[in-house]
Amino acid sequence: MKYLINKNTLYLEKNNYNNYVIIEDINKINYSSISIKKIIDDSCKNYGSSYYGRKLATKYLININSKVPIILSEIDSLIIFPIYSDRKSDNIWIVFNNIKNYYKKNDGVEIVFINDLKKYINCSYYMFNQQYLICCKLCTVFFLKK
Repeated sequence: MKYLINKNTLYLEKNNYNNYVIIEDINKINYSSISIKKIIDDSCKNYGSSYYGRKLATKYLININSKVPIILSEIDSLIIFPIYSDRKSDNIWIVFNNIKNYYKKNDGVEIVFINDLKKYINCSYYMFNQQYLICCKLCTVFFLKK
């Protein structure tokens, strides 16, 4: 299934057991056999650039080289960022704009999205918080400084 990330998307998560991508929306769950990177690249192109171009722009704007967040849409101020869990093969991309809150839970992070859906991620709170703060910086540099 082809999917374009939009302002209703909450996260995209690779399911290594069944080799598909889970895409959670505000209203429903979608499944795709297309890779997360391809979904992100197609979505970037839909909004006017490629994944590579958006990644280079972020690197230029905030001088970051790893786990680079992506501005998907300037019009919707849509930003996504990657989280790689402690299980090295798992990864998830989260839509920054749709996070209501997050907190440390056990050895991971519980995210509360704007629709009150909760998602537990097996990663360090420090890493998640760093990614979130990097997105805040990207918002400030790109959208607020003129």
